[in-house]
Formats: sequence, C-alpha cells, structure tokens
Amino acid sequence: MNTRSVRIRRQSIIELLDPDFAQKLENYRVRLGALNSGYSVLTDWHPVIPDGWGTFPTVALERCLVYRGNEKTWAYNHHHTIKKFGDRYVVSWSAGFLHEDYVGQEVHFAYSEDGRDWSEPQVLVHTPVESKLVRNNAGLYASQTELYSYVCVAKDYGRDVAPPGMSTLKEQHIHLDVYKTKDMKTWTQYEKICPNVYLFEGPRLTQGGKLMCCGFDLADHHGMILIWDDPSRPSDPPRVVDIAKSPDGVLPQLANGLTIGMTKPDVIEAMGEPMKKD
Repeated sequence: MNTRSVRIRRQSIIELLDPDFAQKLENYRVRLGALNSGYSVLTDWHPVIPDGWGTFPTVALERCLVYRGNEKTWAYNHHHTIKKFGDRYVVSWSAGFLHEDYVGQEVHFAYSEDGRDWSEPQVLVHTPVESKLVRNNAGLYASQTELYSYVCVAKDYGRDVAPPGMSTLKEQHIHLDVYKTKDMKTWTQYEKICPNVYLFEGPRLTQGGKLMCCGFDLADHHGMILIWDDPSRPSDPPRVVDIAKSPDGVLPQLANGLTIGMTKPDVIEAMGEPMKKD
C-alpha cells in the first residue's frame, strides 16, 4: 500500500503558549510525575531540577501512514510496536472495531522495506466476537531467522457496563500467547506461556545475554519481570520474578519497560543478571 509522506512542521509546543503559562505547566508535569512515583515532596525525588529537564531536541521527521481505519472497519487502533526483522520493518497493533478493548479486538500487522511505504494490513491472530475475548498486541521480538509476536489474551473487560474509562476486572486473568514465524505468512502459536501477566513490551536482550521484559499482575498490580535464560527459546514459558509491593505503598507497575525497583539487590540476585553501574 503506497502512501504519500506527510511533512510535519517543526515547532515546539512550548512556543505556542505564553512562556509563563508554559513554565507552570512544565512544573506541574514534573511534580505530578514525581508524586505518582511515590515521592510526597518533589525535592525528595531530586533536590535540584537541572536546566533543560524535560526538554527534548527538535529533530527532522516524516510521518508515514501505516493504516487508517474508519467506522466501517477497524477504527480503534492502539498498542503499536515496531521491530526490524531481516530487511523489513514490522509494525503490529491492537485492532478494535470501534472501541478500545472490546470483545473481538485482534492483532494486525504490516511491513515495509523503507519505513515509508507499507504493505496492506494483515491479521496476525483473529478474534471472533463470539469468543468473548480481547487480544492485545503486547510486543515483538526478532531473532536472526524468526519473528515473535507476544499477545495478551483477556476475557471480556465489561467496558459496556463499567463507568467510563474503567473496566470490570475483579476476576480478570490475562494470559500471554506467542506466535512465531519465519516468513510472516505462517504463524505457530504457543499458548499460555505465562498465565497471569499484563504487559506492553516484547523481550529485550540484556547485558548478560538473557531476554527480559516487564509487566504486572492485575490482581494487586505488583510488578513482574519475565526472563528467558536461554535467548534462543523466546517462545518457552519465562522465569518470573515477582516484585513485592513497596512498604511505602508504591506500586512497582512494570507494564511499559519501566524498570522501577530493578536496582534492588534482591531483584538483581533473583535475576542472576549483571547490571551496568551507570
């Protein structure tokens, strides 16, 4: 599917606001982030906010369309991830017909050789509405010869009867499936390699040569670290390190690569993994 590249105007959002108002918003964002991390006072988190904190350099970019849904097809597309596999870039995502995380949501993917022109979307794993299941695209991992797609499978979230933005998760258990392919045409399923985990990242290679990714348990939101000691077998059930809740009430929720608590000695010992000093 050939698409026309769209140039994005290079302009910082902060330039669109009154400088004083922009500074207030920035201070609020930093403070809110610190408070949500469990620090009651901002200076307990960082005594001095360095100059330029939260400011990112402007870079030239192009926006290229992979897929655009509409009300007659897959309109709600989210949980995107991208991975280089061989000489192609692969993007996968959760495809909802009209709403977020409703039954029938499935995983789609597309590929490109240059990142600009993308293939027609394809179904990686179909989810009939009658199944009462919701599938989330959790992440991708690529070896030299095989591509792995990690898919979280959940029961009906009950979004149609829950308050806006909420869900009925009292008895929810989300398990992790893996789909493996060599040619992006035939996929082999490995079901329930982890029985109760919620995550949105694929495994990454560690300094010590293992594969690792992070998630959390929906029952109490304690953090979970998934480790594959043999990186040549990423479709096997991982070794799971459960991260205990902080006594201060901080929830080490590790859903998107946020390795909170990774510097704890007990966690490092459980992983058997060397860590960089910096």
